[in-house]
Amino acid sequence: MKTLFKVLIIFSLSIAHRESDAQDFDYFENNPIWKVTSICSQGYPCIASSAFNYILEGDSMINGLEYRVLFSIGQTELMWFANPPAGCSGSSTFNYVAGFVRTGGKKIFFIPNNET
Repeated sequence: MKTLFKVLIIFSLSIAHRESDAQDFDYFENNPIWKVTSICSQGYPCIASSAFNYILEGDSMINGLEYRVLFSIGQTELMWFANPPAGCSGSSTFNYVAGFVRTGGKKIFFIPNNET
């Protein structure tokens, strides 16, 4: 009886493993948004604080494969630690194509936009 039980468990696990391998995931089907916050030095005492989103909008064909267009949209604000130096104040917004993404099986492929 124990042997039959072990065989049934192994058989069930092997079928479950095959089923999970057969699924084709589409990580981008619900239009995900990646929120990013970054604080970087711009040379003492100036720092840049950025808050932006990566979003998917539109499609593009590259080498016969369909990619989703990845945009970066956000704002950067310049701040300082001490007395403000010249050129270390203000804010700016940005909206640019960061690259192109697609899925294939359980992998994600990314091509950066080298024009930015």
